[in-house]
Amino acid sequence: MSKKSEISESAPARKVAIQILLAVLKEGRSLSSLDHLTENLEHRERAFARLLSFGVLRFYQQLQGLLRPLMKKPLKAKDLDVQLTLLMGLYQIMHSRVPDYAVVDAAVKQVRKSRKQWAASMVNAVLRSFIRQQQTLLDGLNSENEEAKFAHPQWIIDRLKQDWPESWQTILTSNLAQAPLVLRINQQRITLDDYILALENDAEISAEKLAGVPFALVLDEARDVRQLPGFEQGWFSVQDGGAQLAAQILQPCAAEHILDACAAPGGKTAHLYEMQADIQLTALDVSASRLQRVEQNAQRLGFSPRLVVADATDVDSWWQGEMFDKILLDVPCSATGVIRRHP
Repeated sequence: MSKKSEISESAPARKVAIQILLAVLKEGRSLSSLDHLTENLEHRERAFARLLSFGVLRFYQQLQGLLRPLMKKPLKAKDLDVQLTLLMGLYQIMHSRVPDYAVVDAAVKQVRKSRKQWAASMVNAVLRSFIRQQQTLLDGLNSENEEAKFAHPQWIIDRLKQDWPESWQTILTSNLAQAPLVLRINQQRITLDDYILALENDAEISAEKLAGVPFALVLDEARDVRQLPGFEQGWFSVQDGGAQLAAQILQPCAAEHILDACAAPGGKTAHLYEMQADIQLTALDVSASRLQRVEQNAQRLGFSPRLVVADATDVDSWWQGEMFDKILLDVPCSATGVIRRHP
């Protein structure tokens, strides 16, 4: 994304980014449940809103540590939107290609539009002060404040120290890197080699095959997936290489009756069908709203699983008595292995 596009599209994208951050930090919502907030944005604005919201959350503890000495007194809880505007400004100054003066100007305009005129001069002063003191403040993030230094909650730092005493700092650093965009190619629609050509010819993007994962491609740059060739035609899905191994291990065979428990959002459900279209598949999840995503993905990719909203442990409420040949159970976990993708 160029400097020009980041600046020109910042107003609507910034507003949505604030909405996303408020939903995560105040309501405890997950980023994956907030895609609907960006639906009405043009694709470049959507990408910018995602950049801002993910960036602030990825470096949240560090940004808070940098902001604290710049403030004369803490903001009130009702002014969390102003604080988030400041954090977005700090993040952009440190990690984006937008000129510093444009970041400050956009942040000041944002608080003015939010009807908090009193905050405009404060936001301007704080961000300009950070520009002057940036390196000094960064150097001041010492080991006494590990959350700010490593940009992780203390409980994660402590647990990694305990479990990985020789490499915990390397893990923390790796978590802050943006994850590559990995696709799973729908072999029912297009071959891996043909899709590589489509990316090169239609989108001017290079991609590499992922060793040990037969239908995975790693793109050399992130893009809005809806702008990639064949999205509406169901040529691909976004899925990490490790997640793609689940269906490979299960190895669905023709005529089998398979249960995908904890199915939402449906990535592994779809992969099972892509590997073997002649199966009977029940996709079960406790969340009706998340199961809707399974249905949407299924329609785009071209298959029709049986959808069941239920708690898998309450067998009597959903099981019809027919035995399953295989069961895929991807249970909820701490998700610490995917922090860099879902900060």
